[in-house]
Amino acid sequence: YILFTRKIRFRKVMKLRVRVVCILSVLLLFVSMTSCGQLPQESTQANNEPNVQVVNYGIEMKNSDYVYTINEDGITLKKYIGTEKEITIPQTIDGYDVVSIGQDCFSDKKDILSVELSGKLKTIQSFAFYRCDKLSKLIIKNGLKIIGRSAFAHCTALEAVTLPKSVTQIGECAFANCTELKTVSFAGQRELQIGAAAFSETAIEKIVLPEGTTTISNAAFINCKKLKEVYLPNSVSSVKSNAFKKSPKVVLYAASGTYGESFAKTNGIKHKTVG
Repeated sequence: YILFTRKIRFRKVMKLRVRVVCILSVLLLFVSMTSCGQLPQESTQANNEPNVQVVNYGIEMKNSDYVYTINEDGITLKKYIGTEKEITIPQTIDGYDVVSIGQDCFSDKKDILSVELSGKLKTIQSFAFYRCDKLSKLIIKNGLKIIGRSAFAHCTALEAVTLPKSVTQIGECAFANCTELKTVSFAGQRELQIGAAAFSETAIEKIVLPEGTTTISNAAFINCKKLKEVYLPNSVSSVKSNAFKKSPKVVLYAASGTYGESFAKTNGIKHKTVG
């Protein structure tokens, strides 16, 4: 009986020792993890969750100069509310590219003297700079693709414009009634469409359209009293019959056998063969 009792006590002591050892091991493991900067699994997962920024697409926002919206392709400037007379269109706002100047954004801003466009800009929408009648300097950087309807119409102080090779569409009446516009230059070849009345009633004297120009629409150069020389590239395949109406001094220059030469002959417009 004594021997049996001793065995029971021995087993209890051994079990107690095992429990103590387990508890001490767990405590040591916890201390070790804490001293190495390791955190419990739940906390680690919480800290690893991505910081998601919520973007309100299409909602009008505002800073000191512009009312604007953020879209999937970038920012559209909706309205200029600043006071500067010399404007430089920002490349980015809030980390997003400014890709479009919206309809009427600067229209009737009588104090604006100059505008420099960003190379990230893709589109100038309709009437964007309509009747900015003191705008005399316009810098367009390569990257712009579309100039919308009447975008610069009635900018009566504008004298010269250089259009980079990225511009492929000049919209209806884009530069109409820019009565002091004497020089329009095209940098580089590109596929180009010139919209109806795009350069109507301007002071252009000579224009050399770039190779790649395909279409000259209705009244594109109507009532250009000073226009004397128009150089049509071989790529031109469509010119509306009234494209040069009421421009009495115009002479078309085109290569022999091209559509341009044929157009001049068919419509009784003075022409000279080049090339």
